[in-house]
Amino acid sequence: MAGRRQKHFRSGDLNEELGVFLVKGVAAVATVPRPEDVGVDAVATLLRDADNNLLIAENSFYVQFKSSSVRKIKYVDHEVRWLESLKLPFFIGSVRKGDAAIDLYATHKLSQAVLEMNYKEVHLLLDRQDKNEARKDVKYVNIGPPLLQWSAPDLADPKFAPRAYSVLKPYLDAEQRNIDYRGIRYIETIRWETGKPPNCEQAHMIFQSMESEEEIQRILRSMAPYIYAIAVRAMATQDRDAMQLVLSLVNYMRTNNFDPDPHQIYWTVVKSWEQNTANSST
Repeated sequence: MAGRRQKHFRSGDLNEELGVFLVKGVAAVATVPRPEDVGVDAVATLLRDADNNLLIAENSFYVQFKSSSVRKIKYVDHEVRWLESLKLPFFIGSVRKGDAAIDLYATHKLSQAVLEMNYKEVHLLLDRQDKNEARKDVKYVNIGPPLLQWSAPDLADPKFAPRAYSVLKPYLDAEQRNIDYRGIRYIETIRWETGKPPNCEQAHMIFQSMESEEEIQRILRSMAPYIYAIAVRAMATQDRDAMQLVLSLVNYMRTNNFDPDPHQIYWTVVKSWEQNTANSST
């Protein structure tokens, strides 16, 4: 189309570029070129002020930019499976072009939805709505309120970046844990008010029951490195109670067809302790 371009493409580009500019106020931003855009417009990395006039790179996250006129984002079939497979926290950046501002919506409530069942459709709603779902395989997720809001003038305020960091950092830490826990169907709830540090409540969690052999095996495999870490500490501190706990867990895992200690290392350590005790008493 030499000499011309679709108007809505141009408008979308402006929203995206403004969104990138605004997010650069809190994070380093790597944009995704349009030909490579498969649902994420930018990969951002939170920046923390440090001594010696340095910025320290910390948590990374994804952002999809939308015009503020878009209040619902729909994902269908393979798009839903794509959402479920994301390995970083995902945000919707709602860009208000007339105010040179952005509303950053967190998708934590999506993390809960993907544990419930394999939905065919997921609708992310930026405005609170109570939906009567006509189909069981369709999920409407209210992702508001925005976690953070800011405008171009805020970038000139020296207090803005530390304030934004205090909101984003605890959310990103908690939501990254939820993504890492997704394989074992466990979630920590996060609650927030716009512009305030979120409340990450480890005591309030949702654990979905495990019934299939595949799911049990996945849990047991995920436990193995942590059992190893406990065993290493127990060996270093000669903590026999901890080693007995390790042995009990290994026995349980073996009854469920997964062996985290095929070379009997943990048993060898315990037998060695027992032998040393026997030798010292004679």
